Amino acid sequence: MISPGEWTTFRRSARYAGNGIGRSTTVEQLRNLTISPEAAKYSVDSYGTGRLIEDLEKKFSKQFGKPAAAFFPSGIMAQLAAHAVHASRSKSKLLALHPLSHLAADEEEAFRFALALRAVPTDELGRPVKVSDRAKRKCATHIEIPLRNSFYFVPEWKELLAAVKTARKTSDAVHLDGARIWECAPYFKKSLREIARPFDSVYVSFYKGVGAISGAMLLGDAPFIAEAKRWRKRFGGTLVTQFPSLVSVHQKYRENGSKFPAFHRKAQEIAAVFTNLGYECRPAVPRSNAFCVILSRSAPDLREKAFRTARKHGLFLGLRPFRHAVTREWIFEFSADEETLRVPTALFSKVIGEIF
Repeated sequence: MISPGEWTTFRRSARYAGNGIGRSTTVEQLRNLTISPEAAKYSVDSYGTGRLIEDLEKKFSKQFGKPAAAFFPSGIMAQLAAHAVHASRSKSKLLALHPLSHLAADEEEAFRFALALRAVPTDELGRPVKVSDRAKRKCATHIEIPLRNSFYFVPEWKELLAAVKTARKTSDAVHLDGARIWECAPYFKKSLREIARPFDSVYVSFYKGVGAISGAMLLGDAPFIAEAKRWRKRFGGTLVTQFPSLVSVHQKYRENGSKFPAFHRKAQEIAAVFTNLGYECRPAVPRSNAFCVILSRSAPDLREKAFRTARKHGLFLGLRPFRHAVTREWIFEFSADEETLRVPTALFSKVIGEIF
């Protein structure tokens, strides 16, 4: 049985790490912040104001082609603020979203308890599943791309545009949950501005593929963001300072913002390794930097063998098998990030071949 101590020690000491595994200690995180150019350039922010936060909001407002942006300490808070604004402008309390979306599956239904909104279950493209729900007015339709809990589902570009057009017939707003939108932009072969254009509001996350400590951004028109900032304050998100996260976002986006096509290609290479071993990947060819592998053996057996094999070769994979909420299959997720790019695909192939 692998002890927690063995796991932690190897995680930090392994020559390579793959599969979206963060390995830095708090000391290393702090050291990276102090040597970044942004730490020397900016003064500390204060209660949501100051150039450190305002320059970041302007940067991503321009990049996504939206008139305004607001930084939030968390994605949960950002999307609650978004739907609070949309609901305040609508006579409906219905929110169209997929049952496996982050809002429904991973965030304790905060939209229901904090905002008194009721969910209308949809498919992956925001289309209500029940015929009786399709004509009902909704305050917003929530579309998560990629939809992580549905095997990182990413639609074709034309499918997405058609879905937004359909949603507008019965929704007062269409919101993009773009926590991982950078990761699937290479598949769409569209700019972030083009991807954001069909939506009234967009949320993006900074601690996933970007690799920052934490933080999120909400984008939309100026009146929408002004109201969202009021909700940010109501939710306790206007902190006295957020400079570690803000400096980290500036730094990590500068370092990783151009690497998403490489993350996508690496994910496709690793998925091909699993496919050649006879395992099913979903999607078969990744459309983002991540995919799921369908397993035929139980989680404990896999974790033990994966640890021993990876330690032998100096590659920490951090496989975390779990049962899918709907299909009940044993699966694990694989995501490519900046550390994954450093690992030769041949080494991945060797280690994966021995584990499986």
